[in-house]
Amino acid sequence: MKYISLLTALFLVLMLAGCGEDEAPTNSNIPENEKLNSRSAELYNQGVNVVEAAKTIKGEFSFEDNILLKSLYSVGYSAGDVTKAIHLAYDYNPRLAEPILIEIITNKIVSDVAELILAEYAAELKLKPADLKYFIQKVEELESRVLILKDLYDKLPKEILEILKGPGVDVTEIIRLLKNHFSLTEEDIKEIILNAELTAAEIAGVLKSIYNRTAAEVMQFLAENGYPVNEALRVLKELYNLTVFQASALLEELNFQVSQIAAELINLNYTFEEVAALLKEHFNYSAEETIALLKTLNANAEKSADVLKNIYNFTVQQIVTVLYNTGYNIDEILSVLRNHLSLGIQEIIDLMVSLGFDYCEILQYFNIPC
Repeated sequence: MKYISLLTALFLVLMLAGCGEDEAPTNSNIPENEKLNSRSAELYNQGVNVVEAAKTIKGEFSFEDNILLKSLYSVGYSAGDVTKAIHLAYDYNPRLAEPILIEIITNKIVSDVAELILAEYAAELKLKPADLKYFIQKVEELESRVLILKDLYDKLPKEILEILKGPGVDVTEIIRLLKNHFSLTEEDIKEIILNAELTAAEIAGVLKSIYNRTAAEVMQFLAENGYPVNEALRVLKELYNLTVFQASALLEELNFQVSQIAAELINLNYTFEEVAALLKEHFNYSAEETIALLKTLNANAEKSADVLKNIYNFTVQQIVTVLYNTGYNIDEILSVLRNHLSLGIQEIIDLMVSLGFDYCEILQYFNIPC
């Protein structure tokens, strides 16, 4: 009987022990991602270097790399730490690292990630100019770009300008930052912008904005350094909002003749009337001299008539006389009177006859029998 009681007691103990084991959670029931995060936290709390931590969890878990790195970031390793881990522990090149970092470091923008990569991968990017340019262009602040290239990559001002210039980039602001951070003189800047083969517009913008140079000073600099006069003058016209008189003065400083000045001004889209006012008031040209010159610059009879009317205050009779004397034919003159000055047919006939023009030739223009 005592033996049976002993067996019963032993059975109950085993049963209770079995029930206890069923109710207690086992390590095998914990999800793998929780195990990963727990292990990452453990390594972080132990102060393990991020690269060693990354190698450890990579060896212990079979998750994809971005999951492993995200775990490290979530437990407290910094964005810079994660960038170091993906570089040294996972051997990702900067181009491949970028999309993973953007996915992981969700509180950073693309510009921030680019800065992390530029800082971490400096040794590699110094040997890969195309990749360096790719990442530096993603940095949002222009000053940050300049400082990264200066401090992390030991670039000289001329190299920084060459890397940063391009469509949509304010060259003047680049130069301003280079001037401030490298303590460059005006002569230093001029040498840099010439070596960089900047456009006339870019150079003019730098000299005007940073050094307050006048249009004449900028024009002289551009001309001395081989920039075409018409290109330089077009830039200066817009940049300084030059009047026709101011533009003419720049050309006079370069010893242009009056006819050359007039031609350049017309090419710059100053009107025939603006050029005529210059010829009259500055060069003391007579009406006949002005119209003769403008005609060589392809001013039609209507444009020349407007010049005579608005600049020289000529009467219709005087307009006809000058137009004829400077080479416009009768049909052109009659068209001006009829279609541009809106005179009546009989009025035109009377005027032209009074000036000695052939009566029948005038009637023929209006398809009237003589």
